[in-house]
Amino acid sequence: WAEVLGHSDFGIHDNFFAVGGHSLSALRLAAGIEQRLDTTLSISTLFKVQTIADLGLFLDSKAPAEWPYQSLVPLQPLGELPALFAIHGLGGSLFSHLNLANELAPDRPFYGLQAVGLDDPDKRHVSMEDMIAHYAKEIRSFQPHGPYNLIGYSAGGLYAYAVAEKLVEQGAPIGFLGLIDTFPPLISTKDRIQADLYAFVKRIPVHIWRLVSSNPVTYLSYLGSRRNSFKYLLMKLGLISNTSAGNILEGVTGDYFGRLSFLYRPRRLPLSVHVFTTHFSNKHLQRLWSFYALKGASMHPLLDHHFEYTKSAKLHPALANLLREILCDIESNLQG
Repeated sequence: WAEVLGHSDFGIHDNFFAVGGHSLSALRLAAGIEQRLDTTLSISTLFKVQTIADLGLFLDSKAPAEWPYQSLVPLQPLGELPALFAIHGLGGSLFSHLNLANELAPDRPFYGLQAVGLDDPDKRHVSMEDMIAHYAKEIRSFQPHGPYNLIGYSAGGLYAYAVAEKLVEQGAPIGFLGLIDTFPPLISTKDRIQADLYAFVKRIPVHIWRLVSSNPVTYLSYLGSRRNSFKYLLMKLGLISNTSAGNILEGVTGDYFGRLSFLYRPRRLPLSVHVFTTHFSNKHLQRLWSFYALKGASMHPLLDHHFEYTKSAKLHPALANLLREILCDIESNLQG
């Protein structure tokens, strides 16, 4: 720990991320332990055993204090204020949220929902509905009563909205829903069909080139390999059912969790959202999210560009301070 953190100002019961640990240092810690102790230590394990004491028990093959959740991870468990729950984005991991979690210490607990199956793809959820229902169940198991505070970055914001939708469906109140530069699906069916057909038509020259530059038998074989993609397009347009979503998704390229979200169409909900975005996309996102969030979309143009949340640590102190103000106002109004 001292080598990775660059200091020794901690005890065996201190939280790794509360004493200066972050995503890169966690990777270095896992690699160092594996090399010196000739063992395997996944990053998801480090999220769950964040003290030297618990890590020692784990490495000694004795179960540390049992953590009964598959997805819920304590990124920053310190504090007495209501917890903030962050949903993973593309890739399924929670690394992008570590800096913000650390900035909210020691007052605001920060928990993440990471994807099932990061270490075993066969265990991944096969539909957006199953994945979101699982996250809502774990959140309510950990915190039986609302209001619930949710946040997500990029595609994770869409998943966070979906979790809010599931909680509202179950009669649970939402306190705060934060979306960090998240673009929702296009509003109208007409817009959606036009966008999907445009993307398909753009590929026509590629198909023509493949046809004239290759053996016809080879091209027909290629089309056969892409049949699930065609089915997927028809499903997005609403022309066929999505009962076999899992199988169809196997033929579509891109991030697995991103592909799941393409099948998701959010409902309009009686809540407000806070959107943290760039100056460039501020007005566009306000129009889109105001359609879905019936109580309005509050806009916060903090980012210089979309990837600043993951690429630059300078954003997180300002974002954390703004979140403190927003959450304080919401919680004060609830108490009043």
